[in-house]
Amino acid sequence: MVDDIKSFVPTLVIGVGGTGLEVITRIRRLIVESYGSLANFPLISFLHIDTEQNYKIKDPNMAGPALEAMEKFWSEVKLINAEAIVQQKNNYSWYHEWLPPELEPQQLVSQQGAGQIRACGRFSFFYNRNNIQQKCQDARNRISKDYDVTIEGQTFPVQPKLNIFVVASISGGTGSGMLIDLGYSLKEWFQGENGLEITAIVPSPDAFEGVGAGLRLKENGYAALMELNYFYDVNTEYKVQFGPFATDQITNKFPPYDFMYIVETKNQSMTVDIDQIREMMAQNIFLDLVSDYSSYKRTVRDNIRSQITAVNDQPLINRNNQNQPIGRSYPRNFYSFGISTIEIPIYPIRKYLSSRLTSELYQWWLKKGVRLPSNMAVEVDKELKQLELLPGEIIKKIVMSADGLGLAKKVEEFIVSLEDEIRRDHLLECTAQLPNIFAKEEGKILKFNKYLENRVKNFKRENLRDDLIDRGEYIKRMYINQETLFSNAKEKLENKVCDYLLNNHYGSQYLIKFLQGVKDKFNSQLALLEKEASDKTWESEEDDKLAEYNNNCSIIQELSKRWSITKESDMKKHCDEALKALKDSWKAGIQRKSRQITAETLRDLVKSVEDLEIRLNRWIQKFNDSLTKYQDLAKQQENKVNSLEFLGLKLFEGSGLKELYSDFCVVKSGKDVLFKQLTDDLIKNTNESNFWTQSKYQNQKFRLFDIEKLDQIQYPQFEQFVAKITQKSIKDAPAHSKLAQDLDACNLFMKLYPDPGVQKHQIQLLFNKSKPLVRLDQSIPQGRFQYIELHLAGVFGGENTSEPAAQKQVELLKKFFTQKEAIAPLSNRERHKLLAVHEVGGFSLRCLAGTKILRKEYQKWRGERIRTERAILKGQKQEKDLPIPVHLQKDMVFWDLVPPDSTLEKLVLVSRVFGSLREEINQKTQKSVIRYRKKTELGEDVITLSSSWEDAIQVLELPDCREDRTEIEHQLEELLEKAETEPQKQQLRKQMEDFLKERLETIYRKIGADDPLYLRERTIIQEFITEHKLGTNINPTLPQPTATTDHKLGFSVSDQPQPPSNRAVEVEYEQYLTQLSGIGMPEEALQISAKNKANQLNLSQEVSDRILNRFLNS
Repeated sequence: MVDDIKSFVPTLVIGVGGTGLEVITRIRRLIVESYGSLANFPLISFLHIDTEQNYKIKDPNMAGPALEAMEKFWSEVKLINAEAIVQQKNNYSWYHEWLPPELEPQQLVSQQGAGQIRACGRFSFFYNRNNIQQKCQDARNRISKDYDVTIEGQTFPVQPKLNIFVVASISGGTGSGMLIDLGYSLKEWFQGENGLEITAIVPSPDAFEGVGAGLRLKENGYAALMELNYFYDVNTEYKVQFGPFATDQITNKFPPYDFMYIVETKNQSMTVDIDQIREMMAQNIFLDLVSDYSSYKRTVRDNIRSQITAVNDQPLINRNNQNQPIGRSYPRNFYSFGISTIEIPIYPIRKYLSSRLTSELYQWWLKKGVRLPSNMAVEVDKELKQLELLPGEIIKKIVMSADGLGLAKKVEEFIVSLEDEIRRDHLLECTAQLPNIFAKEEGKILKFNKYLENRVKNFKRENLRDDLIDRGEYIKRMYINQETLFSNAKEKLENKVCDYLLNNHYGSQYLIKFLQGVKDKFNSQLALLEKEASDKTWESEEDDKLAEYNNNCSIIQELSKRWSITKESDMKKHCDEALKALKDSWKAGIQRKSRQITAETLRDLVKSVEDLEIRLNRWIQKFNDSLTKYQDLAKQQENKVNSLEFLGLKLFEGSGLKELYSDFCVVKSGKDVLFKQLTDDLIKNTNESNFWTQSKYQNQKFRLFDIEKLDQIQYPQFEQFVAKITQKSIKDAPAHSKLAQDLDACNLFMKLYPDPGVQKHQIQLLFNKSKPLVRLDQSIPQGRFQYIELHLAGVFGGENTSEPAAQKQVELLKKFFTQKEAIAPLSNRERHKLLAVHEVGGFSLRCLAGTKILRKEYQKWRGERIRTERAILKGQKQEKDLPIPVHLQKDMVFWDLVPPDSTLEKLVLVSRVFGSLREEINQKTQKSVIRYRKKTELGEDVITLSSSWEDAIQVLELPDCREDRTEIEHQLEELLEKAETEPQKQQLRKQMEDFLKERLETIYRKIGADDPLYLRERTIIQEFITEHKLGTNINPTLPQPTATTDHKLGFSVSDQPQPPSNRAVEVEYEQYLTQLSGIGMPEEALQISAKNKANQLNLSQEVSDRILNRFLNS
C-alpha cells in the first residue's frame, strides 16, 4: 500500500563513466525493491554516458535491472576521427581553443574508456555532443508528463518541474572530463523546462584510494576541484564554442550546477569505502526523489541554500594583529551529505524468504524424497489394468466392433446367417439320391458352390480385405480402434503423469520408474507378439482352416453331380465343415491382424512412453535448474543479509532467517497446504496469462506438466510467475507471523536493546554517523561565514506517530535532532528503518581537509611538466614527452585551492616591482607569460615561469621549481646589496611607491585604496621597505581615479587624462632614469620602472620612448 505522499518530481538521472553506472544501477535496484518494477514508477528516467562500451558492474548483487539499449550512449571517438581533428586545426578550430597540443590522436580515442585522460573525456563529449543531446531529450521524453501519477492504485500529483541528477567521478577521464561541459549543456538544452534544477554528486578523489598506482587519480581530482572552484566563481563567464557556427556557442555567467555535492570517505565518526559511497549516493538520490520521505528531505537542501550568504571565503593572514586578505576569494557553493540508518535489511530478507519458498515449491513439485514401491512391476500391472492398457485389454479393444461386439462375433454371426439362409432356401437340395435311383441331379446343389463363393467373396471383400487402398470394414474398424486406443492411451498416460506430479505419494521419481515399467511391460508383450508372428501361430491356423474350407468346397463341387444314397445329408455335412473352417480361418485372420495392429500399437505406445520420459526429464531438468537457481539465490540473499553493512546499525542477522521461514510456514498451515495453494494460484494465473493465452497451446488448459512445452523465452516468464506468487505470499504474511511483527524497526530495536541507556547511545551513534561525509577545516571561516548544517530524522509515523514503539524512538530522537521540524514521517513501506540525514553547505573547496594530500600529487605533476617544458625549449625533449595533462584545457587560468604562501607572494610582488620578474609575450603562442633572466656561462637564459602573476606564486611553491625560487631570491638580494647609499635606498622605495600608485590608478581604480587586494600589496611593500630600511612613509594621499576593474582577469580599463607636454616633466623623467642607473638596476627592470614612471608623469609614449632610448644608448 502506498501511503500519503505530497507529490513527486519528474527526474532524469544521468550517470557518466563507471561511477555513474554504478550509482544509477543501485537507484534502479532501490526503485524495484520499493515499487516492484521500474515500470511502476514512470517519473524517473535513466541515461548512462560512457567512453567504454562494456563496463562491468563491480557488485551485481547491488544492481537493479540492467539498462536497456535506449538508456545507454557509447561516446565513441575512433582514431580516424581524432586524427582529422588534431591535424586539421583550421577546420576544427573550436577544439583547438582548449585542446592541449601535446596529446596525440591515439590518446583522444575513446572506445575502451578515456584512459584516465580528462581532456580525452572532454574531447569525446565535444565530438558526440549532438548525439548526447538527443539521448538526453529522449530520456526526458520517457518520463511521464501527466499532471498526476497512479502508483499501486492511488493517484498522486506531479510537480511541474524537472530535476536532473548527474553522477560522475572527478578523478578519472570520462566523468571528470565531461562534468562541467555537460552541466552547462544541460542548462542550455532544458532551459525551457519549468523549475529546472540540475544537481551533480561526485565522490572526492580520496574515495578511490588503493584503486591503483599511476592512474593520476589525485592529480586529476585536484585539477577538477580547481576548475569547479573557477567556474563557481562569480566573476567567471563560461564561454565555449562547440561547433563552427555562432549558434554552437554557450555563454553562461552562472555555475554549471544548481547544487554540487562532494562526498568524501570520512566524517567525524566513520570511514567508508567507494562501494559504500556509491550506495550512499544512490540512497541520497532515491530519498530525494522517489521515497515517501522525499518531500521532507528536499526541504533540507532548500533551507541550506536559502541560508548561504553571498560572503565568499576570503583567506586572511594575520599581520600586526590584523587579519588581512591574501590571494583570491573562494566561492561557497558546495554541499555534502551523510546518511545513516538503524535498519532491518528487509529486501534481502524478503528475497531470501521468497527465494527459499520458491525453491522449496520446486522441490515439492519434484518430490524427490518419495519412497518408491518395492515391486514396481506389480504397481505397473495395477496401473495398466486401471488404465485398461494391459496387452490382453489392448487386443480386445482392437477387435471391438462399432456396436460393442467383437469382430470374431461378427464373423460368427455372418456364418450363422449364412447357415440360416442355406437352410431356409434349401440351397443344399439334391435330386440324385434315394428314392430317385440313378436320377440325374437337378437340385439347387448344382449352384451352391457358386452361391457360396460369391457370398464369401463379397463378405471378405466388404469386411476382411486387408488392402492399404481399400480395406474391409473389419480391418478399418481395427485401425480405427487402434487410433482411438492409442490416442486415449496417450492421454491417459499423460494424465497419469500430470496427476501423479501433484500427488504427494508419487511425484517425478515414481513416474520415472513407472514409465520405465510401462515401457518394459509393453516391450515384453511386444516380444511375445513378435514371437507369435515369427512362429506363425495364427497365420498357420488361418491357412489350415482356409485349406479345410476349400477342401470341403471341392468335395461339394465334385459330388454335386453324382448320385448317392444320402447325398443331401453328405452335402450338409461337408457344408457345415466348410463353414466352420471358414469361420475359424477368418477368426484366426482377425486374431493375426489384431496382433499385428496390437504390436504396432505397442510400438507406438513405447514411443509415446519414451516421449513422455523425454518430456518428464525435460520437466525435471527445468525444475531442477529452477530449484538450483532459487536455492543459490536464497543462499546469496542469506549471505547478503549477513554481509550487508548499513551506514549505521543493522538490526537483523542471517541466523534469524530460518526461524522466520519456519514460522511463516507454520502460520500458513504447513508446507503441503501452502504449496498446494500456491500451485493452484499459479495454475489459475498461468491459464490467464498472456504468454499462455497467446501461445499455440491457448486452447488447452494449463497443467503443471505443460511447463516442459515452454521454450527458452516462455519458461523465464513462468519462473517470474512463480517468483511473483511466492513474493506476494511473503509480502502478505499474516499479521500474527514473525515476518510481520519482527520486521518493524522500532519494535525490533526495543526488543534487541531493552536498556534505555543503550537505546540512547545507539540513537546518538545514528546521529553522529549521519553527519556529512566531508571533513571541513573548522579554522577557515573565522567568524566571517559559517557552514550551514541541517539534519532530519525519519521514523514510522513521524513526530506524531500512533505506534507505541515509534513513540519511544521519537522521544530519543528529539534529544539529538534538535532543529525545528527535524523528525519526519516514514510510511508503512519504510517502517523497517529509522533514518537520519545530514546535509552541509556553504563551504568552499579549500575547506576540504583532504585537499593538501591531493595538492601534493598535483604539484608533482606540475613540476614534472615545467621541467619537461624547459627541456623542450633546450631541445632536450619533444612535446610528446610532456606528462599527460590533468586539466581540461591548455591555458592555466585556474587558481590554487590553497592560499598563496605569503613569503612567495612577497617575493613575486617585489620581484615584479623591481623587474626581476616581468610579463612578456610568448612569440609562439602570442600569449602573456611571466619570465625572468638568468645569467649563465654562455650568456643569459630566459626562463618562462608561469602564465600569470598569480600562477607564478603557485609555480614557485613546487618542489621542482626550488631553483627558480632560489635564483629570484638571489637576484633580489643582489639588488638590495647594491643599494648601499641612502639615495639608492630611497630610489628603491620611490620605485615601490610608484608601482603602488600605478596599480591604484589602473587595476584598483574602481574600488580605490580600500580594495583588499590593493591593501594586501601595500602591506607587503610597506613591510619590505621597513625590513630593508628603505624608508617607512608610503604616501597616504595617492590619487584614486575611477576605473573598471576585473580582479579575476587582472586587468582594468581606465579613463586616462591626456598627458601634458612640457620640459619640466621630461627633466624629472630623465633624473629618475639616472637614479635607477645609479643603483645598478638591470636593464629590463629599468625599462619596466621607466614605463611606470612615464605613466605616472602622464608622459606620452613617444616622448618617454625617445628619452629612454637615448638614455640606454648613452
